[in-house]
Amino acid sequence: MKKLLFDLRCAQPSIDSKFHGGGEYTKTLFDKMVCDHHKKDVEVYAIIDSKRFLDEWLKELIKEHDVASFDVPNGSDIKSVINVDEYDIYYLGIAAPHGLENSKITKVCTAHDLRDYEEPVDKFSYKYYDRFSEVLKQVVKYKAIKKIRSRNLNRYKADILSYDKFITVSYHTEYMVKSSMPEVANIQNGTFYTPSKHLEEPKPIEGFNEENFILLVSANRWIKNAYRAILAIDNLYSKGIITEKTVLVGKISNRMSKQIVNKDKFINLDYLDTPQLEYLYSKCKLFAYPTLNEGFGMPPLEVMRYGKTCLISGLCSLPELYADTAYYINPYKIEEIEGRITMALRNPISQEKIKERYNYITSKQEADLAKACDFIVGK
Repeated sequence: MKKLLFDLRCAQPSIDSKFHGGGEYTKTLFDKMVCDHHKKDVEVYAIIDSKRFLDEWLKELIKEHDVASFDVPNGSDIKSVINVDEYDIYYLGIAAPHGLENSKITKVCTAHDLRDYEEPVDKFSYKYYDRFSEVLKQVVKYKAIKKIRSRNLNRYKADILSYDKFITVSYHTEYMVKSSMPEVANIQNGTFYTPSKHLEEPKPIEGFNEENFILLVSANRWIKNAYRAILAIDNLYSKGIITEKTVLVGKISNRMSKQIVNKDKFINLDYLDTPQLEYLYSKCKLFAYPTLNEGFGMPPLEVMRYGKTCLISGLCSLPELYADTAYYINPYKIEEIEGRITMALRNPISQEKIKERYNYITSKQEADLAKACDFIVGK
């Protein structure tokens, strides 16, 4: 029986966030691997950092299935704790350095995107910060964008080339990797859609009673491009073309807030947990997702669960996933965003069509989750 070292440390908190896409992906994959493969096809061993947060349900899963674990502090050399040559496979849920270059173990990772190469900075990214040091940093990065892209591509290349096999989460990501890095052509690759998160029922937000609003999430992250969407929506309010309120999730900077003319039309909420976010999904009239880069792009799918019309970027993996069940925009063109918002509000896409696509994608996600585990195990 093969022995798998499953590195859970990327599912533990990052510097910026307690929860992040690569971490949630890793947790779902670990759950599936342990429940379907542990002691049947492979012996799974977990690598964790005991000094950092780990979800209680993961701790219970490890205990329930009697999964042996190693405590390796983040940033430490795995080989200082584990004799890795006694194991067959090492898996990491992101494409990142592992320090196992001279070992015999088969190394597998997941490459979610090439975001730091495709879109390392935006001309408006400084708008998302109030601190002068952060503003200056973004301005300097934008001026050096060509150099940064080249450096980041070389980093991605070095990371992926250090693995024996890698997973990509969409065909967009697969072919971005292969067209940008012909050197990886000889590395075994499998493309399997990012699995859905565990579904949670909507939970009302205390003091919030709005319905039929425009919704934007991650409004505090420049890569999600809320700034241009806010300007477009604000212009529509000033012209008297739309009346629906706009809910922003993620506290925006004072720099952005000061540019809003129709402040009474915007509701800015801070961090929400998943059930509260589900509540907003269930109550909105239009979900706007003008993102500048995605390796997969989960939020529109989460909104489609409720049959809601989505307005999304026509970039990266999104057209691959959502086909003709969403309105698309050029996320860099404020005037185009204005027109599409008006169109989407007045001509919503049929719920039947949206839910049919939702069912198709979620069915593929479920099937691909099993295939991803098989790929890692080598079945």
